[in-house]
Amino acid sequence: MPKDKPAVPVVPTAKAAGHASNARAWSKPSSFFKDRRRQQSGGFSVPQTGTLTDLQTLRLYDLGTIRLFHAAEKAGYYDDENMLLERLIQLLYKLPRHSRRGKLLTDAFITKLWSTLDHPQPTPIPTLMGQENRHRTADGSNSNPYFRTLGAAGTPYARSVAPMDVQSPDMPDPGLIFDTLLSRNGECKPHQCGISSMMFYLGVIITHDIFQTGGRDGAINLASSYLDLAPLYGNSWEEQKEMRQFRNGLLKPDCFAHKRLLTFPPACRVFLVMFNRFHNYVVEQLASINEANRFKKPTSAPDSNDLDDQKAWEQYDEDLFQTGRLVTCGLYVNIILKDYVRAILCLNRTDSTWTIDPRTNMDRHAQKTTAPTGVGNQVSVEFNLLYRWHSILSSRDAEWIAEEMRQLLDGSDPETATFHEMITAFQAWETALPTDPHQRDSVPGLQRQSDGAYSDDELVDILRASIEDTAGSFGANSVPRCLRPVEMLGILQARRWRVCTLNEFRAFIGLTRHRTFEDINPDPAVAASLKSLYGSPANVELYPGLMSEKTKPPMAPGSGVCLGFTSSRAILSDAVSLVRGDRFYTDDFTPKNLTNWGFAEVDSDFDVDSGNVMYKLIFCAFPHHFQRDSIYAHHPLVTPAENKIIFEGLKKASEYTWDPPSRHANTVVVKESREPDKEAQVSNDHKQPDPSSLASPKHVVTDFVVLTSANLLKSQSYGVPNPSSDHDSRGIDVVSEVINSTFVRLTAEMFSLSLKATNDKRRGAYTDAQLGTILSVLYAAESPRLSLGRSYELQSQARDLVVRFRKEIPLSKLTKGLSDNSKFSVRSYGQRLTTSQKLRDNEKLADRVATLVACSAMVPVLLLSESLDYQLNQGPEHMEKLRAISQQKTDTSEQVLLRYLLNGCSLRGDDSSTKESYSPTSSATSSAAPTNTRVLVDYFPEGTNSDDVNFCIEAMAALFKIIVSLPGLRRAPGAPGHLASVPAVQWHGQTGRQLGPEEGQSMYMTSDRSSFWPVPVTMNIVWDSK
Repeated sequence: MPKDKPAVPVVPTAKAAGHASNARAWSKPSSFFKDRRRQQSGGFSVPQTGTLTDLQTLRLYDLGTIRLFHAAEKAGYYDDENMLLERLIQLLYKLPRHSRRGKLLTDAFITKLWSTLDHPQPTPIPTLMGQENRHRTADGSNSNPYFRTLGAAGTPYARSVAPMDVQSPDMPDPGLIFDTLLSRNGECKPHQCGISSMMFYLGVIITHDIFQTGGRDGAINLASSYLDLAPLYGNSWEEQKEMRQFRNGLLKPDCFAHKRLLTFPPACRVFLVMFNRFHNYVVEQLASINEANRFKKPTSAPDSNDLDDQKAWEQYDEDLFQTGRLVTCGLYVNIILKDYVRAILCLNRTDSTWTIDPRTNMDRHAQKTTAPTGVGNQVSVEFNLLYRWHSILSSRDAEWIAEEMRQLLDGSDPETATFHEMITAFQAWETALPTDPHQRDSVPGLQRQSDGAYSDDELVDILRASIEDTAGSFGANSVPRCLRPVEMLGILQARRWRVCTLNEFRAFIGLTRHRTFEDINPDPAVAASLKSLYGSPANVELYPGLMSEKTKPPMAPGSGVCLGFTSSRAILSDAVSLVRGDRFYTDDFTPKNLTNWGFAEVDSDFDVDSGNVMYKLIFCAFPHHFQRDSIYAHHPLVTPAENKIIFEGLKKASEYTWDPPSRHANTVVVKESREPDKEAQVSNDHKQPDPSSLASPKHVVTDFVVLTSANLLKSQSYGVPNPSSDHDSRGIDVVSEVINSTFVRLTAEMFSLSLKATNDKRRGAYTDAQLGTILSVLYAAESPRLSLGRSYELQSQARDLVVRFRKEIPLSKLTKGLSDNSKFSVRSYGQRLTTSQKLRDNEKLADRVATLVACSAMVPVLLLSESLDYQLNQGPEHMEKLRAISQQKTDTSEQVLLRYLLNGCSLRGDDSSTKESYSPTSSATSSAAPTNTRVLVDYFPEGTNSDDVNFCIEAMAALFKIIVSLPGLRRAPGAPGHLASVPAVQWHGQTGRQLGPEEGQSMYMTSDRSSFWPVPVTMNIVWDSK
């Protein structure tokens, strides 16, 4: 650590017991979605910790914090010199995640922050019904059903504090105030905690989302009082319609609505471009998934002249756009709460997952009063002044803004410009901008490509430079001099608003009044300047006082951005109010409104980056530049150099890659049709072991598969009414309960993994469902079909699973030899797999074996499920033909069934592997791929030799025969009788981009349609039973 950089002090504490990242409890792939709903409903999925466990994580210092907190509650205010806010955060982050008292204390803390400000409604608002109330309006109106214009764009600002203190009408000159209290003297002082400029840009977006002063007297807020991402979508219908394509819910590519943000550095604009791309990604996925036929695409041509057809297309576009906006705003607010607020509170320097999430459902029986939800917001003039963060502009950004202002002023020095010159120049510049955002220079210095979007390479380079750029520090004398006229206008605007004094505002938010100038700022020079300007601490104006007040010292956790004392308290209350008062983030933030997939897509995962979600935005916008564990994508609000110090201290530096982002290979599809023993002419430097490439003795697994599947069909099936037939019917989820369970048990037998029955009659490490989840996660973590973000989430889980497998797979026995004590000769095959030459030569044998175990189970599940799905599509006559063949006991019939199985895999199947480099030489069946591409080879062998039938196909053939032998086999009625799949269109950062042929590929979804999954999860069948 550089000597001139003070270390962030960490108060000595016991190790945080519960908020550290823990492995997810075993469950089905979609259970995290249910856990999230239980969390929001106030329930717990695990037992809550008691008092004794809680006390073991605390020290006497923390008990003192509790005493101070109760004393402050009783008095109605607290002395912020005691750092009670930060001490309370230090106490809460150490309590176990499922601590009952920790949750009650957190709820009380949020309630305290909420109750600091007045709210228009004392009780919660019920969810609004009706199509017109389901989505956000363009101007933010209709958020409160009783006060429909509350917080809408174009309404007056509110006032938080009545200015009762008598002040002299002869106020100090704004220029003098800037020169003595605000002006940056010399070089920019780098931020103490290594905050990057990206933190400032996100703050700019938030500020312009809720504040945009207009009107002749500056009393009107042209923005809504809600975090609705208006800088992207616009503040009015007129602005919003200019952003939309009015086709499939899409936005015009790589642009944004707000003109004023065009005056900020390029990376601030790139931030909004990323949100633009995320919206377009979301609406494409929503249309593809089409949950419950909610986004039914019209069958007519889009340019039809029929009025009914036009209305159908308009409704299709509107439903996709509005739902896509809800989902995109959901990610936006989670970035604010999980990344931004955590960095403000310096929680990013801990291994804790605790944060302030105002959306929590509070226990009304545990507290006398609780914070209501969804009551609406109306921002005030006082908080407009609070969010002016010009002091943390880095040197690089300050130079950029100075040059832009000189150009705006026709070469004049912005430091000496008059108010009239500045306002006139800005109005002329704004008037000259095109109405269409796509026609504007959204990112300076870049040229749009033929698809209307900017080059990813250039955008990523701007983003990288800003992530590496250290922001400035808050405090007196920190604002760049080029912003002198802007700050002077701010001082005059505050006077026109007749806002309260600094001390009145402090009293309003429950803080003690400053009694001396040294209380405001102990720096002798600053205190002397304040005294010469105002005479008494009671006379200090709100805006100059906020900007010149002493800043809080770094404290981990507690104080990360190091704002002024008053600002740091007020901003948390405002954040709670903005989120908890917004019904679209509370009462109406539901899977019903966002869809199951949309709700899960923007949700945070405590096991990934302690809940941070910024990586989802960056990966979506730039899928070809970041490694999935890149520190630049996962923690961009802090510079990589500072993150290195943080994560080395947390012993987690190895979980990330530290190289700057650079373009890696695009993914294209190459169709391959080859014999099983032929090698593709596409090289793979990281080739996974393929279980189907290792031969096994004929029928070594047939008896095991037959007995296991017969037991499952008997024990897991259910009766199905069949009034049209004399025969009774049975039904079962053939994928989940038969195919998956059979191969899970077969894999467990192969690799000596102990299983236990659900009823615990057999002792063992896992149930079928638990082991199935482990294997599917391990397999999915390496799937080329999943997005970078989803892949990383699964890899984070798989990392812990591999560690567990190292302990539980009897590797020494498998590699050194194992006496086969199994009833079936299956384990000897697992032994041969793990002792093959390829695996013996691999240094990471345990990891390779874990991947091999997963492939041994999941590849057959994928192929057999798809082949069965294909056979069922051929109709009842075809299925009866297969059943007749299955009844025959000849070698010929076995070969015929095998041919049907393999043809189904080939025609319906989606077996593919990823190749990292492409050879210029291609076979007659290969498609040429561009250079610098990541090739997705889609293939399945067209035939096989019955004398050399391999293990994987032999097992599938045995189970295939059992299933198709069921009489009257057919799909269950409706959606449950089909594999839940969508076309696997590769996302290349912006809509309309396609780098190669992508037809024929599929992606499956979890049973609740909340997440993509590389293998089928469910499909129900019905058959006749006599």
